[in-house]
Amino acid sequence: MARRITTGEVGGAGASGLNITNTVLSAAEDLDIVVEPKGTGIFIVAGDTTLEAQGDLRFSDADNSNWVAFQAPATINSNVLWTLPSIDGAAGQFLSTNAAGTLSWLPGSLSLTDQTASASTHYPVITTATSGTVSAANTSSTKFTFVPSTGTLSATIFNETSSITLKENFVPIDNALDKILNLTAWIYDRKDGSQKSEAGLIAEDVNKVIPNIVSKDANGNPLGINYTRLSAYLIEAVKSLKQEINELKGIN
Repeated sequence: MARRITTGEVGGAGASGLNITNTVLSAAEDLDIVVEPKGTGIFIVAGDTTLEAQGDLRFSDADNSNWVAFQAPATINSNVLWTLPSIDGAAGQFLSTNAAGTLSWLPGSLSLTDQTASASTHYPVITTATSGTVSAANTSSTKFTFVPSTGTLSATIFNETSSITLKENFVPIDNALDKILNLTAWIYDRKDGSQKSEAGLIAEDVNKVIPNIVSKDANGNPLGINYTRLSAYLIEAVKSLKQEINELKGIN
């Protein structure tokens, strides 16, 4: 059974009246030393407390049948002092260190930044998850990169899904050559300075001729051009030219 510390008097005040100058030892082997304040009293230690030899700090459940504990690692290379935050965190937050021992509550999620100014090469993170949380993700330093300041996206291969099993309501492209001839290509500079002498089309102009390859903003204004879809019109335009050439040559 546990050994209780008292004044040595029956019905005495217990540990509250005991002056301990050095070490408190139990009288026999393998006995606990119990400090049990009366009523709502609290056991208070004024000063630092050390648990030696990798001793653990235990928290027992209501009937003292099981416990959870904190324990120091077997080897510690240098002293570490953690300073707890002064307030409780919000639901879902976790404790984080500033690498100097100060702990604080941080959200259990990543913060997003609209990064448009960096000239460094960024590597997009790729994961197989579609919802929830992930413990690991992948990236590629040679296959998929993005430079925010220039808006440049680079990849070894862009492979767009195009199986017939994914499509329906097929309609031939008519007058492809006329549509292509109504487009005007330009060389221009980007207003933000990110690109000089860039070659391309103007989304507003293309929207008047081939609107189904133009993306719109939230207000329906032309914003971007799907240049890969433009290739379908180019193919049909070349076929029209080939037919005209054959007719001029008298080739059936």
